[in-house]
Amino acid sequence: KFLYLYPDGKTEGLISMETVSDFEVSDPIGILGKIEFRIRIKSKGFVGEREHSGKLSVSDFQDGSKYEKVIVFPKYGMRFHKTGCRYVKQDYEGEEVKLEMEKRDAELKGYTPCSVCGG
Repeated sequence: KFLYLYPDGKTEGLISMETVSDFEVSDPIGILGKIEFRIRIKSKGFVGEREHSGKLSVSDFQDGSKYEKVIVFPKYGMRFHKTGCRYVKQDYEGEEVKLEMEKRDAELKGYTPCSVCGG
């Protein structure tokens, strides 16, 4: 049995699965035995924020242009930079202080655009 995103009276969006396995076994002296395994799993099917939007098209999954990579320097400030920014090209004496991430993620983490390159 398998149920997907159903209510049980108290909770909505549940997923449950039940499996039953029966085995017949015989031992060396000829005694037959039956073994039954029964497993039930119930889980909440959706956790998080619901967004009411249309379905994504195939091109939405294939188009990477919406995702722009930026560089941040967590140790030195809260700005994000384009990859060609003079601050990104600067040598930091071999110390790795730069992180690359998506622009949207940088904004969500509180980083703001660089005043020189515009982020």
